Amino acid sequence: MKKIIFALIIMAITTCVFANDTVTYDTAGNIYPVKNTKISIEDELLFIKYRERSRDWEVNVYFKFYNPSDTVVLPLAFVSKSFSAPQEYQEEILKDFKIYSENEMLTVKNTKVQYDDDGSNDYMYVLFDFKFKKGMNYINHRYIANGGWIIGGDGLLQYVLMSGNNWAGPIKHIKIIADCGPYSSISINMKGITVLGSGKVIGEDFEGGAGYFIREGVLVFDKKDFVPEKDLEIMRFADADEINNKSSKIHRPEEWEKMEDPDYEAGMWKRSAYTIYEMQNKDISTLEYEKPLLDGHYAQLLINSLYAYRGYYFDSEEQRAFFDKFNWYAPDRAHDITFSDTEQRNIDYLKGFIK
Repeated sequence: MKKIIFALIIMAITTCVFANDTVTYDTAGNIYPVKNTKISIEDELLFIKYRERSRDWEVNVYFKFYNPSDTVVLPLAFVSKSFSAPQEYQEEILKDFKIYSENEMLTVKNTKVQYDDDGSNDYMYVLFDFKFKKGMNYINHRYIANGGWIIGGDGLLQYVLMSGNNWAGPIKHIKIIADCGPYSSISINMKGITVLGSGKVIGEDFEGGAGYFIREGVLVFDKKDFVPEKDLEIMRFADADEINNKSSKIHRPEEWEKMEDPDYEAGMWKRSAYTIYEMQNKDISTLEYEKPLLDGHYAQLLINSLYAYRGYYFDSEEQRAFFDKFNWYAPDRAHDITFSDTEQRNIDYLKGFIK
């Protein structure tokens, strides 16, 4: 598993975690962040967007700092950290990095790679100077983060929040908006997240947070006087059922009724059945090993499954209860149902089994 952390920092380097803008000094080829107890973060607005085609994350973060003292020029650093990533991979971790202040692009002084003593972790520092005038100051960073992948996942993004504690006082206001794309399955390790749009919570206590299925919309975290206790980690899953290890197979209702028997439940993982992801992405008429399963009853169940995935609200309470077993079922009476070309072909194929 490869994890990558992106951050702007103001904390001790020995902690191996970084975030937010930080004051640093550079000596003997090494970079050391130092604490500033006067300047505070008044606002931190973090916009995150997953780009499915390139499987990376577009990150846009706005800081508003308050300096109560006279004008001062401080060396700052934006830091990305990767675990066991080869040095030549560094260029792929962070792309199109730009820094702005009040619509003026700032100059990056240097980019430096630095390693732990044991060589296990490497850090890429983007160094720049910033003049903090007395009063409010604004910094905006934009970049593309190649967040890495883990088994069962489409993309991982880690954004470090803890170093915000090293500015003066709490972060007066923080807002995080994560657009992970339509029909996305997300785990996030923070509480206090709301879904703005259509979706539902599908798993509790993911490293202190939760899992979500988002049919359309964004995840939002909005808090005043925020004292970070952990760093942000967002994982986008290819399969919603990976989040809490549910079976994604569409078994017949009589199969589910036998699940009170632990031995039978364990066997359900192995028994053949179609999955919602096969019906979305494959021509199921070519899945020879599953063809013996099909009859009119099961074909109708599979068609209903595609409607359920798209948010169809079934009048039948029995149907709603059946599909509520799946992470991806979030019914919405007002939602218009449309299908992809692959889904429609599979629906047409399945209709041939219904008499």
